[in-house]
Amino acid sequence: MSEIKTKQTNANVEDFINTFANTEQKRKDSFELLKIMQDFTGFEPKM
Repeated sequence: MSEIKTKQTNANVEDFINTFANTEQKRKDSFELLKIMQDFTGFEPKM
């Protein structure tokens, strides 16, 4: 059977966004999307 390639880690989601998003607008959009997803699911974000 195949192994799942995406695996959960303990990496910090906010640190990833701050590193990955190369403009202020991307950072703002990413954090807003993170908030929407967290509010909708009720779960803390995970990498």
